[in-house]
Amino acid sequence: MIDLWPLEKVSAIKTHIEGEIDIFTGAPLDTIRTPERKITVTDLHEICHVTFVLPDLLWASDSEGTIVLVNPGGEVLDILTTQSHECGKHAVTNAGELLYLDHGCVMRHVPGHRSKPLVTDVTSGGWWEWSLFCSHQNGDILVGMTDENLDHGRVVRYNKLGKLQQTIEYDNHNRLLYNVPRYLVENVNRDVCTSDNAGIVVVDKTGKHRFTYDLKCPHGLCVNSHGHIIACNWTSAIHIVSHHGQLLCIMGVETRDVISVSIDEEDNLYVGSDSSNTVSVYKVSLEDMFRK
Repeated sequence: MIDLWPLEKVSAIKTHIEGEIDIFTGAPLDTIRTPERKITVTDLHEICHVTFVLPDLLWASDSEGTIVLVNPGGEVLDILTTQSHECGKHAVTNAGELLYLDHGCVMRHVPGHRSKPLVTDVTSGGWWEWSLFCSHQNGDILVGMTDENLDHGRVVRYNKLGKLQQTIEYDNHNRLLYNVPRYLVENVNRDVCTSDNAGIVVVDKTGKHRFTYDLKCPHGLCVNSHGHIIACNWTSAIHIVSHHGQLLCIMGVETRDVISVSIDEEDNLYVGSDSSNTVSVYKVSLEDMFRK
């Protein structure tokens, strides 16, 4: 079982005393645990993103445009080659279909069948698609995109048929919410949580800015069934934040250079690294999260 540090221990992150704490995470050395199991994906260079089809199957991707479907043993069951090199570039629908970004489109794919475009005008107006999520509540498709200068981003919502529904771009003071929306997820309360340059940007379902959780170099993020936001930032420290923006704890893992996280219904946390093609699986429970 992995150890988590509640708030009173988080100050240890700032000390960085080599030999007493882990210099990558700030966690006491005896709290850094090893994963319960590992899944090596031989067709990938690194693990940029992970999404689930069934409890025993997952899609994983790297920065070279490859997306693969694997079983718990790492056996490749399906493989796609795309022109999309972005981070959170694929998602799974409630029906188990894969959605992914390619050539400025949202593509739909069912293993054993040819992929078909679902949304074809994502990049119209000079936008560059960057991240994707499919709502598990109503099937809406969220696409994060940025301009060619990588300093003006937005999140666009389409319905499950690909019709434009909403554009989220500015806060209540007409200030930009996003620069580069790398990863997207919808929380259980319908909040849209985005990993961006400024941190984890959270807006409600109407697009109203709720809060931004300050995190340097944020990358992959996911949410659990309790609405907790789980985020990583290219280190071995994983931040767990409440849906109100409060840091609950920081989780130290053995995996280095963590850039992707995903959690299943049994609270298994799947962790991907920029420096390995292995998905590490850690067990985390709500009781652990608040253990003092």
